[in-house]
Order: sequence, then structure tokens, then C-alpha cells
Amino acid sequence: MTTQNEITITEGLLADGAILNWAFEFYIENADDILLVTLSPTGDYTEIAADQYYINPIFLKNPDGGQIEYPIGGPALAAGHRVFILRDSAFAQNTALGGPQGGFNPQVLEGNFDRLTRFVQEIRRDLKRSWKTPFGDEAGLLPIVERNHFIVGDGEGNFVDGGDIDFDYEDDDVPIVI
Repeated sequence: MTTQNEITITEGLLADGAILNWAFEFYIENADDILLVTLSPTGDYTEIAADQYYINPIFLKNPDGGQIEYPIGGPALAAGHRVFILRDSAFAQNTALGGPQGGFNPQVLEGNFDRLTRFVQEIRRDLKRSWKTPFGDEAGLLPIVERNHFIVGDGEGNFVDGGDIDFDYEDDDVPIVI
């Protein structure tokens, strides 16, 4: 098998109060390679424990992905929630080459190279979400801001002090800072 795509996450599947099976389109070796996260309509993220969802073994080692049942047996997530399914492989190397049986098995090597590729893809996915500074930026630091201030980007791509965080909690609108 080869790693045939770069997909490592199924993002923002929208709950409708009826869905119990959530599709993902990436390879996983075992059920422990999944991280399931929900986002409530109020913005609360929750990592779901592995005993709260089920992956049918037919979907393990399937290059096309599969489905997760969550929550197991229902009730379904209320409308407005979002579900994120991430491949989150354990960073371990469990293959010992050159055992007592000897010989050379190219499938073992290919499987391990595929696993390394999946690790790199997951790291790349996470790094793409990081804040970056321009090349040549000697300091590479974010600006120091006062307590209860937030950092924003100016029109020229620099991070600057965005001022006071002044939320009106009686208003339903929640400001989003990008």
C-alpha cells in the first residue's frame, strides 16, 4: 500500500440532530489513530474519549477511510454542533528488522515508509495552523501586549496590539479575531 492522499482531517461536519455516522476519507491503522473533536454552537471544543465512539474494524487499513459512530447508540448531537475527525497516529516504531527468521520483506519497509509519510502529513497539518513570521524576521516574536488585549494583523501582515478586549456579554454577537 502507498499513502495515496494528503487528507488528515475531516473538518466541520455539521450535526442536524439525527446523524450518528460520520465519514472520514483517510487511512488509519487502528482505532487509536483517531482524534474526534466536537465544536458546540457556543464555541466550546471537546475532545471525545475513544470509548464514546465506535469504528467498525472493516474501516481499519482502508485507504478510502470509513465511518465513525458517535455518539454510540445515540442520541445524536443537536443541530448546530460540528464534528472534526483527525488522524492522530501514535509516534512509535514497532517494527524490528533482521529478526531470527531472516530474509527481506519489502512490504514491511513500505508499510513503515507509509507510516512515516502519515506522521509528516499530520505534523504539516498542525504546522499550517501555526502563526508564522516572515523570512528574515530576526526576532520572530509576537508583540508584547497589555493584559486583556489581543493580537491582530495589520494591513501589512504584521502582528500588533489590537487593544482592549471589550465584549458585550448581553449581545448575541461574538467577535472573532483573525
